[in-house]
Amino acid sequence: MSDEKLSKHAADFVIDTIARSESYDSTMAEPTPDLLPVSYDGAAISEYLAEIGPESDHEGED
Repeated sequence: MSDEKLSKHAADFVIDTIARSESYDSTMAEPTPDLLPVSYDGAAISEYLAEIGPESDHEGED
């Protein structure tokens, strides 16, 4: 499957998932997902980045 097809299928999946998360009788004009707040530990992230260094081979990056 090409990257373009994969991207389209992934976007369609996300759109369908959000659309299904709204009740049928919702008064919202568009789907609005209920998202939980996220917090990050900036100190831990900084510590990790300092530990691995700028020239590290970051696994999982494109």
